[in-house]
Amino acid sequence: MSALQKVLGALSDHGSTIKPNRGQYLAQCPAHDDHNPSLSAAQGDKGVLLHCFAGCQTDAILDALGLTPADLSDDAPDRKEKTTPKPKEVVAIYDYQRAVRTLSYQVVRYEPKDFRQRRPDGHGGWIWNLKGLSTEDRELPFMLPELAEIRKEQPDRPLAIAEGEQDCLALWKQGISSTCNAMGAGKWKDGHSKAVIKLGFTDIVIIADRDDPGKAHALAVRDSLLKNGYRGDLQTVIATCDDGCKDPADLIAHHGEEWTDQLGELVAGGVTTVTNCDTWPLTRENSPEKCHTTVTLLPEVSHLLPRLGILGEFSNALAAATQVDLEFALASALATVGLPVGLSVNVEVRSDWIEPAILQCLLIAPPSERKSPVLGVCMDPIYEAEREAREQRKAQIASAKAIEAELELEKANARKSGGYRDACERLENHTIPNEFRAILGKATAEALEVLAARQGERLARIAVVSDEGGAVFGDLGRYQNSTNWELLLAGYDGRRYSSERLSRASVLVDELRIPLFVMLQPSAWDEVKGDAAASGRGVLSRLSPIRPRSLVGERFGFGAPISKVLMARWAQRLTELFAQAYASDESIRLTLSPEAFGVWARFKDEVETELGDGTFERWPLRCW
Repeated sequence: MSALQKVLGALSDHGSTIKPNRGQYLAQCPAHDDHNPSLSAAQGDKGVLLHCFAGCQTDAILDALGLTPADLSDDAPDRKEKTTPKPKEVVAIYDYQRAVRTLSYQVVRYEPKDFRQRRPDGHGGWIWNLKGLSTEDRELPFMLPELAEIRKEQPDRPLAIAEGEQDCLALWKQGISSTCNAMGAGKWKDGHSKAVIKLGFTDIVIIADRDDPGKAHALAVRDSLLKNGYRGDLQTVIATCDDGCKDPADLIAHHGEEWTDQLGELVAGGVTTVTNCDTWPLTRENSPEKCHTTVTLLPEVSHLLPRLGILGEFSNALAAATQVDLEFALASALATVGLPVGLSVNVEVRSDWIEPAILQCLLIAPPSERKSPVLGVCMDPIYEAEREAREQRKAQIASAKAIEAELELEKANARKSGGYRDACERLENHTIPNEFRAILGKATAEALEVLAARQGERLARIAVVSDEGGAVFGDLGRYQNSTNWELLLAGYDGRRYSSERLSRASVLVDELRIPLFVMLQPSAWDEVKGDAAASGRGVLSRLSPIRPRSLVGERFGFGAPISKVLMARWAQRLTELFAQAYASDESIRLTLSPEAFGVWARFKDEVETELGDGTFERWPLRCW
């Protein structure tokens, strides 16, 4: 048997379709999911020449066929017994059916592990490729008819999306509706998302295998669902446990109902933490080794977007445009909205409890994370609103100064004509407004105090915004070689602030409000955390630090620009909030509805439990 015959025989046994073509043979490559034959096999001077036009290495092709490099040589001895591929045994056949239960194609699973796809030829046989099928047919979710039936019978039933058919079937046996795409990780298409969305599921949990391809696949499924209009609840978890299981099928086989009962609670109710360390195999990565108790939520907040209106829409578009993680974009947008809100809004938690809605947000990211572009896109409408307010104030100042000049002249004339006392009183009561300044970038303690004093004793409102937060905290946290965090503390609590300095005028403000939106590098954050006075005074527990996932190394090409319509809506909303913040010298008071109070109260109790039993040891929340 020649080397070429041996290779062609192995390809045929593998299920590849082989066609002669001008002195060579074209076949489906066994090393990748090949719908269009991309493998060339030709006779060379001393043996077989293999080339995959999709880029597969020769070693990978030989491995898939059970051959060795020696089998490509015409001079190799006959090693039939050693080179013949191990017989592949069919261990499972998975039907991919249309919603009306007609078969589109099948995935055949072999042992040793391998997968091939085939479709009916219309004569009782099979064609081992998906050529001729429509895109819709090739992108059918697994178990589609069963999913449609479940939706009719139980409209509120949630859906789990796993990586493979074996996982799905294991989940179905445990009473959890599940689906996947064919051929494993990386193959989820927009058609799958559209089919799931069309069925009407509003509560989806994506279960990622515990490996990098599995996590990447889960995030791709999430992004595809959102891109195609999914607006329900969405969570992403990692299937893992301390004994090495890495996918739902493994976990069910080893842990049975212990795992699926709690997964069912997660799917049904959004459970994110439990307290039983022995039976909870879904774990937070990097959690303390002594207690794996939390579901691993991948770095994503996408399930929040449908509930956030313009904030969610803008965040999604911002992430795409700047090529940053969605959490980065959403946190930045939230911090931006938090500025005008923090300048003016109080929340009445109860009749005897008023809480200022002041957010002091820190985004922690190293260089090259596009902090400045993100901040610029978010903040441009507020900067523009502040510029317009400054121009209006300048006109008011000019008018007030003109009136003052007239009153000075009136006072001078009154010396001769009478009415001097009244003229002096009018001049004394006349005030000239201070320059308008709502946002500081270089936030030294002195600058904040001066600006607060200019705004009067009743209410002082100053937003601090910077893409170089290290400088902000270096200036704000130090004053005359001693720690001085009192400004941040008072500015977060919206309370009275007073300062007596020998070198300048005293400052007294009944209500000081300082919302923050600053970005800083990890080293600067470490310095802030290391300040004993900041920790001891409670500064750290008031800050909201967020460290998003980095996409450096993944940002190829260019992001899609934010649409002009969406940008205009974002700008309009921020302008409205900014105008409301300065519409009155009094704070705006909002009350919690009973439903909102219930949500807040449950969250408070959950956090309190975690703080008390030691199962939640991430630093800022414990401090908070």
